[in-house]
Amino acid sequence: MARLLWNHPEADLAVATGRSLAGQKLGEAFPSLQVYGDMV
Repeated sequence: MARLLWNHPEADLAVATGRSLAGQKLGEAFPSLQVYGDMV
């Protein structure tokens, strides 16, 4: 879902949540999503 939203011109991905990977950067938890930078 994040990948689809990232490419949408009117979407703004501001928050990604989850319990099992709390505190990890999105790109660290999911290497294929490293393009999203330092989102925690």
